[in-house]
Amino acid sequence: MRRPAYFTDQKAGLDTEVVTVTPGGAVIDGVPVTVTLTQVQWLSVRRAEGNGFYTWDTERKEVPAGSWTVTSASTPVPLHVPIPSGGYYLLEAVAREEGGRFAVTRTSFYALGEGYTAWARFDHNRIDLVPERQTYKPGDTARILIQSPWEQATALVTTEREGIRSHRQFQLTSTQHSVAIPITEEDIPNVFVSVLLIKGGPRPPHRRRRQPPAGLMP
Repeated sequence: MRRPAYFTDQKAGLDTEVVTVTPGGAVIDGVPVTVTLTQVQWLSVRRAEGNGFYTWDTERKEVPAGSWTVTSASTPVPLHVPIPSGGYYLLEAVAREEGGRFAVTRTSFYALGEGYTAWARFDHNRIDLVPERQTYKPGDTARILIQSPWEQATALVTTEREGIRSHRQFQLTSTQHSVAIPITEEDIPNVFVSVLLIKGGPRPPHRRRRQPPAGLMP
């Protein structure tokens, strides 16, 4: 699993606030701030190595997804950021002062929802699971992002420790589908989560049964 990450709902967008401060922490107003949103995609192709062996070549690509300019005030300025589709995003704010000085703040997050995200592909055919947080307590519900290479698949999720503790099956509906795992007292001190994806091949074309000539038994 990768490090914890911030999750947001793609349809709801991201609500944040913009404020500019000095290195000493004093608030400065009247500073123009440019906020940009960038979606990250991973473009993967299969490369033949010979003798029937193939390997994945993956290239990271950053796609502009929006830009806004706000002016800072004595109190934080709210900003709503629409998210075009689900996936992984970078949010950057650049504040420029007179004289050419500037400051940059960056953060990243995952948007859960519709749309196709091309995640990195690996030769071992494994997928990454991204937890929303690193630690949980009994009564919490863990949300885990499944970085699926397919928008449609059957998923089998299991929780494990010294054997399988629970299992369930569901239909995957996007490449950034999330799964909820309730945390109980029995999961102390830790529990492992695994996801197996199964996708069938295309169905063969339907063939109509040939009808026998009239008056003859089939």
